[in-house]
Amino acid sequence: EHGEAPDENVRRWQERLNPVWKKVSGGCNLNRNIPECITQGGFNIREIETGYSEGPKFGSFKYRGVAD
Repeated sequence: EHGEAPDENVRRWQERLNPVWKKVSGGCNLNRNIPECITQGGFNIREIETGYSEGPKFGSFKYRGVAD
């Protein structure tokens, strides 16, 4: 899942672009705090990996992991 980036400059761009991004991408969000979303959903994070993939930084910070 992509979500909130750790870099302040990238996060600012995510905040600016998110309203438009949601409209053109079917409701997808650029700036969600993924670990918080997982734990608020009642899950426990067992493993989590993060990093930038290819593409513009505002949309390429990814989270990948395992929760139960």
